Order: sequence, then structure tokens, then C-alpha cells
Amino acid sequence: MHEFEAGADMAVTALDKSNDTMDLRSMYYSVAKFTGQWDASLQHFHILALLLKHRFTYAFPVQEHPDYTQHKAYFDGLTGYEGINRVPGEEWDRENPQVAMYCNPSEAWNNYTGTDVPEHLRNTGMLYFDAGSELWQRFVDAGKLTGADAVPPKEIPIEEVIAEVVTAAQQQGDVDIISFWYPLITTIAAFEAPEKIIPLKQNPYLIRIREIATATEAYKKNNDYGATRLPSPDDFKSNFLEWGVGEELNDLFQWWYQPLRQWYESPEYTHQ
Repeated sequence: MHEFEAGADMAVTALDKSNDTMDLRSMYYSVAKFTGQWDASLQHFHILALLLKHRFTYAFPVQEHPDYTQHKAYFDGLTGYEGINRVPGEEWDRENPQVAMYCNPSEAWNNYTGTDVPEHLRNTGMLYFDAGSELWQRFVDAGKLTGADAVPPKEIPIEEVIAEVVTAAQQQGDVDIISFWYPLITTIAAFEAPEKIIPLKQNPYLIRIREIATATEAYKKNNDYGATRLPSPDDFKSNFLEWGVGEELNDLFQWWYQPLRQWYESPEYTHQ
């Protein structure tokens, strides 16, 4: 579901451009966790410089891996870009998930980042992993990450993070980001019990996102892909029948997309 990966890229970039003194490390952690719920993942090498800058992702020479000596032949044979599993060199499965990434700058860096290799990383195969991950914990336990780097990131509700994202985007004049996240954030309702969906209309962060989407008229841009697709005029008339939603979600969508519905009903839209 590539819309979640694209949305994560946008969120990471917008937050980095913000002048606020927010805990971006924890915000990036929350964005990554949300993205992972949708058969998707944070695309590290699209935004690697920002992830490293805010110390959400860490880079170490591959020889620093705690199991390097035990699996030396495997690690020494790595080339290009590869995922590193819990048991290095063994096939991926639920018991052996990916816990890190490997990238050899001379072969793969530019393909993923579009930038030259930083001087201090040239000619060295690097291991990348995220704050809060199991490999991060092993580096902490080994004393290779200390101080603030050894503190786990906080999990922040994704709607709180995205409220900051669209606030930053509004300040930056980037309506595209707001239009992308305006429908995408409603997917949080998929993880809620029916009785908790209607109260989302009182969520202060969702209210702020909706207000910004209204003020910037971001609701008028339909990105028209997956979960970013906006409802049509007929969807409102049929109470989202084609979307296969229940009463609670219909109620939420009718409220959330009210600015869009009003636009559909206005002469401005009718005369297009």
C-alpha cells in the first residue's frame, strides 16, 4: 500500500522543515509504526539523511553487528542493499524477521538516496537500524549507544503527529501534503471498535487536521490512489454504500468530509 509509504516520506520531510522544537525522533517512530500496520514500511533510503539527522536511524559499520564474528562469512559477502534478519543469513519468516538493513555505499547508496556518499561513510558497508528496534536494544546493552541515544522513543498517537505535519505544511505553503493526509488519516478508524469510532469527532488532533484542510481548501485535491481517494458526490448520497462501511464509519465520514460535500453542492463545483 504505497500511499502509506509516500505519506510517511511527506510527514518526515515536513516535520524536519518545521521550526518547532518537537521530539522528531519519537514522531518518526510513530509514523514508522503506523506505516507498518498497512503491509508497508518506512522507505529509509528515500529520506535517510533526515532519519540519521534526528537520530531515529543509526548507521554502524557492519563489523559492529553483535553477531559479526559468528556470521563473518555472511557479513563479509554482503553487497549492494540487503535486509538483515534476526538470525543473519537465514531465511525470513515470522520467527526470523528483518531487524536491520545493509547498504554498501559504493554500490547502492546513490540508487536509494540520489546523493553522493558522505565522506565518513565511503568504502564502508553500513548497517542501519531504528531507535526502539531489537537491534538498537542490543547496541544499547553493549554500550555502543549511550545517553539520549539509549533512551527509547515514545509512541505518540499518529493523529497527534499528523496534526503537527499538516500544521507545518500549512506554514510551508504545501497544500499537497495536507490533501494527501486529509483522507489518509481516517484509516485510524479501521483499528477502532465500533463504539470508539463516533467519539473520534471530538478528537482535538483530528479536529485540527480537518480545520486546516478546510482553511487551505486541500479537500478539493483528490490524489485518487488507494486510501487517499476522496468520496464522490454519489458516495455521500448513498451513505458510502459502495465503501462497505457501517453506521459508525458513515457518521464519521459524513462529518469528516462535510467541507468536500459542501463544495460538491456549491455553484463553483457545479459549473466546472
